[in-house]
Amino acid sequence: MAYLNSRDAARYLGLSHKTLANLRAQGAGPAFRKGSARTVRYEQAALDAYVAQKDDEWQATARKHNAPACVGEHPNSRTG
Repeated sequence: MAYLNSRDAARYLGLSHKTLANLRAQGAGPAFRKGSARTVRYEQAALDAYVAQKDDEWQATARKHNAPACVGEHPNSRTG
């Protein structure tokens, strides 16, 4: 199993370290393990599962609001 520290996990998710820490404090982020009082580790599979879950939620929200799921397809976006 591959474990990442919180900074590497944040980078992997495309988040800031502070955002990931806030999500962890709110109980809204990916699953993690505390090695000690100052050590937090994330299993790469848990990060992948979190991304997949969020993607499913975003897709469901887009369908619920009858909105396109892709940013480039937004009806108010101007192209060309």
